[in-house]
Order: sequence, then C-alpha cells, then structure tokens
Amino acid sequence: GLSYGTSRVQKCYNQLFDITKLSGASAEVYWLGAFSGLSVETDPNAALSDTSYTRMKEEVQKYFDGLARSLIFEGATSKLLYPAIVSPKDHFDLQITMISIATGIPRRFLTGAEAAKLASQQDTLNWMERVTNRREMFVGPKVVSPVVQRLVDAGVISDPKDETFVVAWPRVQSLALNERSD
Repeated sequence: GLSYGTSRVQKCYNQLFDITKLSGASAEVYWLGAFSGLSVETDPNAALSDTSYTRMKEEVQKYFDGLARSLIFEGATSKLLYPAIVSPKDHFDLQITMISIATGIPRRFLTGAEAAKLASQQDTLNWMERVTNRREMFVGPKVVSPVVQRLVDAGVISDPKDETFVVAWPRVQSLALNERSD
C-alpha cells in the first residue's frame, strides 16, 4: 500500500542544495578573483577620439585574453581591482548546523569520521540510542519484515521452519573501549 508522510530529506533539502551551490560558487569566486578586474580611468582633461577609445578597448581585450602583459593608453591610467574573496566556510558550517537540527544527527557525525571521534560521550550515546530505536521500531518491522515476507510469499526464499522469522541486529558498540574505561 501507499504510505504517506514527510520525506526525511525534505526537512533539509534546501540546505543540501545550498551546500552544492556553495561548493560550485566557491570555485567560481576563486576563479573570478584570481584574475582581478581592471579599472581604466581617463584623464578628465583628455579629449579621446573614437579611434583612441577603440584602441583602448582592444588593449584591454588583449590583456584579458592573455595576449598582452601590459597596457598602453593615451590620456588614461589603469588600476587593478582587488577582489574581496570570502571564504565559504562559515556559510557551509551554517548549512551543516541546520541539517543537524532538522535531522537530529549530531553535527560531528555529519562532518565525518575524524570529527565524530571527537564527539562527546553523550552525543555518541544519544546517537546510538537513536540508531537502535530506528532499527527496532521502523527498519525491522516496517521495511525488512515486509520485504522478507513478500519474498517468502513469492517463493523466492523458502518458508521458515516454524513459519516465523525474527529480524535481529548486531549489537551497536556505542562507546569505544577507552571511553568505556573512563
């Protein structure tokens, strides 16, 4: 049958998408910033002809196309514009925090194994309890059992001898040995 409910990803979809945008945008910002802009300022007293103006545009184009390493102008000066490159780290951290809040997954576990090793014992205990509850209350009875039963009914796997089966999970080691000894 159909099941109705809210997708687990729906709560944090925008943040996941924002992380993808941040990743792509940071590379684009770096690329744009690595080759800074140029300001061409004409002398207010200089009278530029159309030919001078066209030549100036051609010089700038050659410079940006990498065909020239210098600029020569009549009645104008050029200055490099230094970009303000902003690190995406703070924005990324915010998105991870929002995903953590929406999903209930400790932030340290979302960011990888090294950070998870530094997680507090309480974070670890809370997370392992959540994983165990999810396995026992949802995944086992609502996902695994119906799939196994459907496979039995379809004849893909044989009936259990006593006509019942149990979904059992390996014990979750919630704390590392050194944390247990502490």
